[in-house]
Amino acid sequence: MSEFATSPVFIVTGASRGIGNAIVPELLRRGARVVGVARNSDASAAQQAEAASGNCHYLRADVTVEADRVMIVETTKRLFGRIDGVINKRASKTCLAVRLRVCFGTKGEVFSPEKRMRK
Repeated sequence: MSEFATSPVFIVTGASRGIGNAIVPELLRRGARVVGVARNSDASAAQQAEAASGNCHYLRADVTVEADRVMIVETTKRLFGRIDGVINKRASKTCLAVRLRVCFGTKGEVFSPEKRMRK
């Protein structure tokens, strides 16, 4: 099995700045594939370079909007085939993980990036 097929896939909300913006390159450095989600479309040069790698994709979306949550899940599955974890940095009562439970029938398991990404 290729390393790409075993690389974990994460969705990171609030990825345009602050902690969310810092989490994305760290996940990529550890070999993950990432979909970064932000409400604005202003991508920095670093974000553009990350997206060019093929292991990262940025989406303009608002996790408080149901249609956007559906789009995030469907786009991530189309790009990378699955979703292993969500880092819901976006401060909101609406959690993307709720949408994931509906889509995948999961029981809301919590994934540890540190455990899954050890080399």
